[in-house]
Amino acid sequence: LARAIPPDQRRGHVLTLGVQASEVPKREFPLFLARLGLAKLDPRGGSMAVVPALHAVIKDLTATGRFADKFDSERVSTEALLRCLGYSSVAALDANDYEDPDHVVDLNAAECAADLIGTADLILDGGTLEHVFHLPNALGNIHAMLKENGFVFHSNPTNNHVDTGSTNSRRPSTGTTTRATDTSCARWP
Repeated sequence: LARAIPPDQRRGHVLTLGVQASEVPKREFPLFLARLGLAKLDPRGGSMAVVPALHAVIKDLTATGRFADKFDSERVSTEALLRCLGYSSVAALDANDYEDPDHVVDLNAAECAADLIGTADLILDGGTLEHVFHLPNALGNIHAMLKENGFVFHSNPTNNHVDTGSTNSRRPSTGTTTRATDTSCARWP
């Protein structure tokens, strides 16, 4: 994701499809930031110089208990990762309230939830579409939630995991990014 969207376009609101769990351990967070050019590591170990804009972000996330992942306190939260990349806010959408998302929405619905239309600068799909029954409606809803010129990042693993979800596309998938350049959306029959 960090390589797919240019740094000057990483801003605004992120909506994750599903409550996303991070895979970045806290102990590796400085290295993660350094790889993105957002921090410099002291070669002697122990300290890190962070890009000044991140000081306030990390301080806010830590003070409000949102720096650690809610599923695994040894990992950095998805919100922390996205905020450090430059996004100002992060919310999660899910089909039910089991993992306490910010929005409970059925992507199979024919119409997008009115309060989410045109709200997201980035929609992060970390494996949700493979579990949706009505793919045309889901894609239409995703498009409706995007702001104009917003991005969608899809990462739906189906290679060697076919039949784990509902769509059974039978095509391997890697992370792809698309950009909304207008407000129209072609729906599949």
